[in-house]
Amino acid sequence: MRSLRTKITAAFLAPTLIIVLLFGLLTYFASRQGLEDELGRRLISVGQTLSSQLSDVDVEQISRLTEDNGRVIARLKDRLTKAKDTTGVERVFLFNKELKSLVDTQETAFGQVLHAQAADSVELERVFAHAEPRTSVLFAGPEGTLYKTGYAPVMREGEVVAVIGVEASAEFFVLLRNFASVMTFLGLVGLLLMMLVSAVVSRRITKPVRALVASADNLGKGDYITPIPSPAGRWRDEIALLSESFEEMRKEVLSRDRQTQMMLSGIAHEVRNPLGGMKLFVGLLKEDLSDRPDESEKVQKIERELNYLDRVVTDFLDFARHQAPDMERFRAATLLGEIDSLMSAECAGVGARIELACEPEEVELTADRQKLRRAIINCVRNAYQACETSDVTIRIEVKEVGERRHIEISDNGPGIPEDTLKEILTPFFTTKEKGSGLGLSLTNRIMEEHGGSMSIESEVGSGTTVRFDLPFNAEIEAEEMNIPEGWLG
Repeated sequence: MRSLRTKITAAFLAPTLIIVLLFGLLTYFASRQGLEDELGRRLISVGQTLSSQLSDVDVEQISRLTEDNGRVIARLKDRLTKAKDTTGVERVFLFNKELKSLVDTQETAFGQVLHAQAADSVELERVFAHAEPRTSVLFAGPEGTLYKTGYAPVMREGEVVAVIGVEASAEFFVLLRNFASVMTFLGLVGLLLMMLVSAVVSRRITKPVRALVASADNLGKGDYITPIPSPAGRWRDEIALLSESFEEMRKEVLSRDRQTQMMLSGIAHEVRNPLGGMKLFVGLLKEDLSDRPDESEKVQKIERELNYLDRVVTDFLDFARHQAPDMERFRAATLLGEIDSLMSAECAGVGARIELACEPEEVELTADRQKLRRAIINCVRNAYQACETSDVTIRIEVKEVGERRHIEISDNGPGIPEDTLKEILTPFFTTKEKGSGLGLSLTNRIMEEHGGSMSIESEVGSGTTVRFDLPFNAEIEAEEMNIPEGWLG
């Protein structure tokens, strides 16, 4: 995906480049055509002037000129040579309709066919047939220099008896090439300046946009504390107004979030007070009925329901709170040992067992240990609660993958259908008869708070794997922790 800065730069440079190229090409070709036309007019003017200076006697002699008329040829050549030297052209020559040389300032034999003029047959046909002066196209000489020839008719009694050719080099092409070089240099300088301007402008536009995107991303992750920066500068624009609108939205969301937290805290306080009392009295009742198994079993059911209600209240509170993680550095084996101590009896009660593994065994984690432990326990409970049989194995494995850490909680249960898998991280979504639908949502939030991610892979009939991808910060100071012996296979 192309960035906004690239699009802005392209929007500046593309039209500029097209305009510079078109202007340069048009200027070059217009200048070339104008100079070429001016050279052609000059050559025709020289030829017409020479033709007009010929007397009737000269024209009569030209119409009957033969190789034996040496004195006439010499006199005409002398006149053409003087005209060549005066006008500064390269060559002046006289030839007849058969393109045979009559007089030439160059060393061309009388009567020699001028093969070079055969290339201008179309132009010469107009000259002989209609007595119209014409010019040749530019042509390259032996040394590579460009030349052009002008043709003017010599008339006798309304008939063209000969043609005067005036040839000159197109010296203006040297100037034109210099002009093109200067234009190219100026065009490159202009493009560089435009690139600099577009870079500055695009930076001024995209910098606040990127800051706004980062702030919006933080809002999406639940960070309502950090203010949204407003672009610096004297002039208020749409981006500044958008930033202010986002800031007002952040304040309103933060206010509502705090109100929600206060409300939930109040509800939790009102619920937990009688809940604590009920748990206390259930404990006393359980002791009193220890010798009466039937009534004791009913008390145990009440106790389980109270414990479930206590977990629901805790889930709601944890989901409502947005507390930054208290980062620690510790060995993964320590955390797994704590989870094994807390969950082994609970899992055994429903016929499930826990397997633990680290790769390597001394791998370390950097995280809020309490929150990470809570996230793993949520996944463990979901694993055994989703299994329909009592033969359930839940494997918790920590892997060191470069600078990151992967924690995998996998089971051999029935798996999760694809349509359910798409919604499973949505808050309050649950497929259980009893459940808040916040366990996995809270777990996903914990991963995001740590700068990591959570993914779930499942195949119906083959089990489910939940994977945490967490960064590792080696700058956090490590803590010495005791590891239970004998639990890690």
